[in-house]
Amino acid sequence: MECSAYHAQSAVSGENVKWTGTEWPSAGVLPEPHSLTGCVIGFAFLFWLLVTGGRTQCELNCIGGVCVQTPDGRWECRCAPPLVLINGQCLPCPIPCVGGRCEPDFNGGAVCVCPFDTSLVNGVCIPNRQLCEERCINGQCVLWNNIWQCRCPDGWELIIDRCVDVKGQCDRECVNGFCVRNTNTGQWECRCYPGFEFVLGRGCVQIDYCGTGPPKCENGLCFNIIGGYRCQCSPGFEPTPDGRACVPTQETICKQNCQGGTCLWDITLGQYICNCPPGFRLLNGMCTDIDECLNPTLCQNGRCVNLPGSFRCECNPGFRPTPDSMGCVEIVSPPTCQCTGGFCLLVNGIFRCVCPYGFELQGPSTCVDVNECVANPCRGGDCDNFPGGHVCLNCLPNYQLAPDGKSCIGFNPRPPPLPQPIGFPWWLLFLKDF
Repeated sequence: MECSAYHAQSAVSGENVKWTGTEWPSAGVLPEPHSLTGCVIGFAFLFWLLVTGGRTQCELNCIGGVCVQTPDGRWECRCAPPLVLINGQCLPCPIPCVGGRCEPDFNGGAVCVCPFDTSLVNGVCIPNRQLCEERCINGQCVLWNNIWQCRCPDGWELIIDRCVDVKGQCDRECVNGFCVRNTNTGQWECRCYPGFEFVLGRGCVQIDYCGTGPPKCENGLCFNIIGGYRCQCSPGFEPTPDGRACVPTQETICKQNCQGGTCLWDITLGQYICNCPPGFRLLNGMCTDIDECLNPTLCQNGRCVNLPGSFRCECNPGFRPTPDSMGCVEIVSPPTCQCTGGFCLLVNGIFRCVCPYGFELQGPSTCVDVNECVANPCRGGDCDNFPGGHVCLNCLPNYQLAPDGKSCIGFNPRPPPLPQPIGFPWWLLFLKDF
């Protein structure tokens, strides 16, 4: 006879057991079912197997404990507290578990299960708020979504359960700058003032404008300042209005364009001008000789010869130079003309004694030297008279010898200082009562 299939769960292995009345699962340990006849007897034996087999297996793996049958028919090993079932034996909890419940794990060991709102720290179940307050240094514990969290003050940051003054640290490191919070990362960052740049580990350091980029302050020295640099110029140069370059001074520019002449400060024009010697003119930055012989009125009855700064007349036969050498006159030697130190000249049909330059006629026929020093032509120096002329010597400071050597010319080598404003005479206010 064949019974309908019946399903049950083995208390030994926990697997499903299927019995049809003719065949048992290969995992069973019962005798061959062919000696059993009838479905009733088979069912009764199966029930005996599930009950007695599960309890036996439980007792084999419950040393030191008690096997108890659960309402669903399973057998479980119960250990007396605080023992815990580990590898079929009721043993003391092998791990520290103060304030919690020691339970076996799936690896043959044990775990400490703490009550709600507590956490396991070094084998002790500590309330989460207490744990938070112990760890939340410089902060405040706040309950958020049933979890105690450490909240830090503004400018502080939670780093490993500790509130660190990141803004204060930023402020200490950010000398010559200011700290701002990055809206993307939330971190405090150092922003340097103009003229400074951030260097890791050093904070904001002054930018070396003089030492970076192209060379600066040619013809001078470069000095860094906050936000830029300034030039200290060498003699003959002056800084530009922005102080970032050195350019030649007016005097230097004048000297560069006054070869053969002298640069003098013109008070009226307020600038340096080039003063060329007599007989020269300024042309393309150089004092160039003037060719007086281009004037056709010079040296009549003769030939003009140009000299540096002057000229002379070479007269035709029968003519001689005039006393100033700027012309030629006919030579006449009347026997009745007497002229000591000079020469006779026919003027309007009358012979006259003409003295050379630097001499004067004394009496009707004698030329004597003129003492030019009497007129003090060397103001600012010493005058030395000689026959036919004079020369100036030892010009005083701020004076210089004229190119012809006959006078001392005053000059101002530097621009005169600007007149200082005169303050208001406040003492006049106190005279109203007098």
